[in-house]
Amino acid sequence: LVARWKRRVVLPKAEVVHRLKRELGWPYQMIGTYLGITAGNAHSLFKVWENALEQYRVFLPENLISRDEHQRMID
Repeated sequence: LVARWKRRVVLPKAEVVHRLKRELGWPYQMIGTYLGITAGNAHSLFKVWENALEQYRVFLPENLISRDEHQRMID
């Protein structure tokens, strides 16, 4: 067993929380009720996803550059 914030389900659940909050405008209390967690945990998961987005932003499709563009930058 691992600490609960290290489990594999954390990031998918964090994405769900983030999408419910950002795309649908749900309050944390409503998200918590829907997912069976507290509003505080919903907020924590929101922050987890925000941190993951920041950490892995370079790998998102909109941030990738073509190989030719990369070579032009190096040259």
